[in-house]
Amino acid sequence: MAHPHESPTLAGKLNCASGAGQMSGLNRRDLIHLAIVLAIAIATRFYKLGYASLWLDEAFTIRISNYSFSTLWVTNYDPSPPLYYSLIQLLLNFGHSEYLLRLPSAIFGVLTIAVIYIATRRIAGPLAALSACLILSLSSFNIEYSQEARFYALLGLCLSVSFLGLANLSQRWQSTSSGFTFREFLRCGGALYALGLIAALYTHNTAVFYWLGVQFFFIGWWFRPFRLALPVLAAWFVVNFIVLLLWIPWLNASLERIAMGGFSWLPQASALDAMNQWRSIHGMSSVLPGQPGPDLIKLLLGVVGIYSLRRYPAMAVLLSGLLVFSSIAIWAFGFVGTPVYMHRTILWGTLFSSVVVGIGISRFPPTIAYCFIMLVAIEGGLGVNHYFKYNVAESEDWRFAAEIFNKHQKPNDILLIREPFVHYPFFYYVDEFSPDWTILGWDCLGERALTGRIKYGAPIPTIKWSKSDIFGTDKPISQKEGAALWLVEAHCLSRDWDTSDATFLPNWRLRKSYDFKGGYLHHLVPAARR
Repeated sequence: MAHPHESPTLAGKLNCASGAGQMSGLNRRDLIHLAIVLAIAIATRFYKLGYASLWLDEAFTIRISNYSFSTLWVTNYDPSPPLYYSLIQLLLNFGHSEYLLRLPSAIFGVLTIAVIYIATRRIAGPLAALSACLILSLSSFNIEYSQEARFYALLGLCLSVSFLGLANLSQRWQSTSSGFTFREFLRCGGALYALGLIAALYTHNTAVFYWLGVQFFFIGWWFRPFRLALPVLAAWFVVNFIVLLLWIPWLNASLERIAMGGFSWLPQASALDAMNQWRSIHGMSSVLPGQPGPDLIKLLLGVVGIYSLRRYPAMAVLLSGLLVFSSIAIWAFGFVGTPVYMHRTILWGTLFSSVVVGIGISRFPPTIAYCFIMLVAIEGGLGVNHYFKYNVAESEDWRFAAEIFNKHQKPNDILLIREPFVHYPFFYYVDEFSPDWTILGWDCLGERALTGRIKYGAPIPTIKWSKSDIFGTDKPISQKEGAALWLVEAHCLSRDWDTSDATFLPNWRLRKSYDFKGGYLHHLVPAARR
């Protein structure tokens, strides 16, 4: 495989000579590097993979993945695209344990490391590729979302494949337009770019911001080496227009669902909050409080990386666009549409910040470069240790809550769920469901009382909710002989609980509260009971 300082024309001939071009150019050193980073990636992503309880969004994954393929691909059932849910639906034929549901994400996370290695190797050589993938392998956020039954790890894999296509195009035509035809454009990365992009767009809607950032690549690429050549413009336009045509059906369905309020709970981040989240996700916020040194070093290495690509303006502006413009666009979208800026929606940017820092490391003499690599490995190792030691992932411990409920509940107990959606992960761990239960709910966003009826037939029993006037009457909930009240609450944003508690719980007293990660379980008994 050609180093950036070798002849780009020769590199192009070698890289596009066959369909196996990407892997055929890896030498023994590359294979050793790949073995190291993949071993780390496998260890960090598969360690305790099924340990944590399913949390709310993972329970939603099971629920939505049980829809038929026609519903997934035609009906606007959810703001998120259907590709990941379709893959999980196939997996559900083999079970629905925590480990099995998270297994695809772990695999996607490991494969992403391999693809980013190849792409970075083509841009800046083996040392840059090793450094970038070491950072990614030890990234706590990437580990977290590679251990979650959600679509973020698949999104990262799809975008890394698309990025590899752009790296191939850049290497094939660094300083000359010799041999440029539409067919060669597709063979030398254009098709790979398009396939990765359309798969990403059908995985998560934020891929559109990657698409916007990629246009920076085309601008730099078109100006140099192509000097505004019309065939290049035509090839780029045709490929992107095909992607748009393939995506439009889902775009229409997604916009309709969002307009219906399908994703409206996230507040718009302030500029300072957005910057802090960006620093955190990109490793510019140290795991060692009060120690800004590692953060500053990474930032300087990233600047060195971008500066070192000044001879390759297309790649320099691409990485800058993906790191700066795309993140700003995700944040700014909240002012004109539904806010979507949070750690998980900007996670894919870590692929490119790792590449930039890796390139920066590779520009130093080998001895200094390996010192930086050791520093990155130590800091990453500390972050991974902190992640697993303190269980900082978003997973909520519904397993613990359900174990307490399973042990102490009686058939005629009353179950009150403050925020109806949390019954999905809670019910996943409930052993038996009594037909005598009285099930009540409180919709925090709509601020309304609900009554529920259990529906069976899926891996997670669901509740059919209907409106209730229980909080609008002067009578408290009737107490069955010997019944207890179990109050499950999490994610509730309502500020009216003092009023509703006074109406609902005047004849109940708290027996015991259980504080678990992500919520509470309260056991109440009639006030007259001793």
